[in-house]
Amino acid sequence: MAVQPVTRQTLYALVASGLTLGAGIAPAAAEPSLPSTPHLTGLRSEGTDAYVTFTDFNSIETGFAITLRERDNPDRILVRNAIVPGSPGGDGGGREVTRQVSGIRPGVALCASMFAIRRGTFPPFDDHELSAPSNTVCADPAAAATAADLALENIRGKAEQQWVTVQSQAPAYLVAFRNAGGDASDITVDITTSGVAILGDQGAGVAGWSAAGFSCATRAPSGGETAAMRCTGGKLAKGQAGNPPVIVKFTGPGSGVIHAQISGGADTTNGNNGTALSVWVR
Repeated sequence: MAVQPVTRQTLYALVASGLTLGAGIAPAAAEPSLPSTPHLTGLRSEGTDAYVTFTDFNSIETGFAITLRERDNPDRILVRNAIVPGSPGGDGGGREVTRQVSGIRPGVALCASMFAIRRGTFPPFDDHELSAPSNTVCADPAAAATAADLALENIRGKAEQQWVTVQSQAPAYLVAFRNAGGDASDITVDITTSGVAILGDQGAGVAGWSAAGFSCATRAPSGGETAAMRCTGGKLAKGQAGNPPVIVKFTGPGSGVIHAQISGGADTTNGNNGTALSVWVR
């Protein structure tokens, strides 16, 4: 996902509100209306791109600002306050999301920090609000070169399938995952549904899972789950990605959620292993 660097106007707005940039950002006064502080859970880099994973607790943010520094030379800032978009509709809901930041030096050990932004409503937009600074996470591409790093990037369908009708044919949603680290085997992907969403007949999607070595079977749902499926035995070489389908049906109007979790493969970077997609049914 492309990001926009902080503009001169945004920098002016930050300074005008008495804030400093980078790791020393001073949060605005603690008010109930301020954006909630995101919690960073993962960081990886590929070439000149960094991928920052965090828990988005916000319902009022308009975006986030990410700063990347050299881990072994913290005063050297590689990317300062790159602006990335918030969750669709501004409702993070405690979900883990990943945002891409470009323009880093390849092969450098990094540390990332960020804060949430709610942009002001009146020009020159210097009445914006910021969360408190997040925690900091670091990653070393050299150390991670031989270790598997499984990531569930997103679940997606056609744009019109974010709103569906109960009478619709059971749509297919693609579960996008990748391995950014060393070769991995014995991978497991768990798919569950909640709300008005349930799993349909998966026959049409078997080939997509088999292509990556997975064998899938349903299991009894538990807790708030309405349906569950586990796919085991997957293999992903370094840099390999897949997006097999999952077939979903809906029991009535309302909201449903499709959840996915990837594990195994000797993956030790767990902050990017889960994702979810909300679907609204009318």
